[in-house]
Amino acid sequence: MARWEKVQNDGRIGIVPDIKVGMLTPGELAAITEVARRFGERIHLTAGQRLIILGVPPERVEEAKNALQAAGFGVGTSGAVVRNVRACPGKEYCKNGLQPTLDLGRQLHERFTGWELQRPVKIGISGCPNSCSEARTRDIGIYGVPSGYKVFIGGKGGMKPMDGRPLKIVKADRAPELVDVVQKVLDFYTANAGKRERIGDLVARIGFEPFQEAVKGRVVMVPAIAAEAKAVGEA
Repeated sequence: MARWEKVQNDGRIGIVPDIKVGMLTPGELAAITEVARRFGERIHLTAGQRLIILGVPPERVEEAKNALQAAGFGVGTSGAVVRNVRACPGKEYCKNGLQPTLDLGRQLHERFTGWELQRPVKIGISGCPNSCSEARTRDIGIYGVPSGYKVFIGGKGGMKPMDGRPLKIVKADRAPELVDVVQKVLDFYTANAGKRERIGDLVARIGFEPFQEAVKGRVVMVPAIAAEAKAVGEA
């Protein structure tokens, strides 16, 4: 599993605790603050619902990571992996929330975060179409609708943003199936994408229908697509 230790421009290190769906108890926040006080300089709150302990001297990185682990935290992921799952507070806390988000987000985080892939995969979950976790611009996005959850794939932000395409609606009483849907999307992506392709790039190259068939359980690897992916990766 890739670990994130951000090298700063002065040679010191930024360490990212592994935080599930951006939620902390006051005690957990205090524990991270204490690690930052002992080993770092400041804490940066990122747009991706992560905290970075900045200013850790390189020679104290292992000591700081051990202190985080003793407080109950792993170290977050980066690189070509499934990143931390981003979620809004959902129906549990928000008056606009149509569906719960936090338990689902934790399940997805625990199941998939850190999986090594061709390119980074970002997952966002929102409790309603307001999409405060930017589900429509995640590689895999989910948001609540009155009947359940709507799943999108292929979105991304950055310099060339892409809007995700709607893949499936999962009824609220069948919400556990969302983990399986994400699994099938990742399995198909892993088997068929080139080294430099995000999910949206793969959709653009091969079309949307193969993903729809994959979610139905009808296909995992398409030999012709996989062969083309190898050529794309080597180009």
